[in-house]
Amino acid sequence: MSKKPGDAPNSLTDSRNASIGAPELKKFGDLLPLLSIISLVLVSVFNIGYFSNIGLHFLGLIDLTNIVYSIGLVFGGLILVANVLGAVIDILIKLAREAKAIGNLRRNLRLFFGILALAATILVGLPTPYRPDFFTAEAYFSVLFSLLFIWALIKILLRYKSSGDIKFSEIMLGIIALVSADLSAGKAVAEQQISQPKQLYTFLTKSGVVYGVNLIRSSSSGFIVANDHVISFLSKDEVKAIRSERSVTDMKKR
Repeated sequence: MSKKPGDAPNSLTDSRNASIGAPELKKFGDLLPLLSIISLVLVSVFNIGYFSNIGLHFLGLIDLTNIVYSIGLVFGGLILVANVLGAVIDILIKLAREAKAIGNLRRNLRLFFGILALAATILVGLPTPYRPDFFTAEAYFSVLFSLLFIWALIKILLRYKSSGDIKFSEIMLGIIALVSADLSAGKAVAEQQISQPKQLYTFLTKSGVVYGVNLIRSSSSGFIVANDHVISFLSKDEVKAIRSERSVTDMKKR
């Protein structure tokens, strides 16, 4: 029934329209503290893995701004993943209910993730000339644990949405897999930055010149650099100027 220009507003209809999306907003608001804590934990675990290859004593050089920036990126990623994964789970549940095959769906998902894990294992086992440079042992373990975490998370959500049950063992498996994947990712990133630099820099300091080093990380207190897998720290107060050299790619072409 359409409203005419002189009709009084329908308070019931207006209130229903105003409340559309309210449950979703409330649910999202309830998840915000949990997502914030998860983001902080993931950033902390990643940094531990990262600095385990560089030196855990360098952890104290991390600035608060770097942590906040990293948490913001992870937080945004978690929101995106939560929305996408929720939509995927709803589709899977709908298909499984129509086919009455929750068990078959779980078996197919296990087979799918098993094939991905096997492909990653074959890839990391290839001789060095045929294997991508970025796919180191640490990167392999990060991919492997990530697949295990995604599989465990899908299992948890499928079980909860289909029957309302939750298995503690699956939750623990997911947590262990996520932490292991995050730790391995930090190690993989550090190893790639140390062994496969894309840009070299020359530092002019008060005591001399440090030529052609790989800049690993910078903070308000100084710079972490590497040269032939030797890690050094240059204090900000000692550095007078920084000059970028030719990229490593250009050097290889020459």
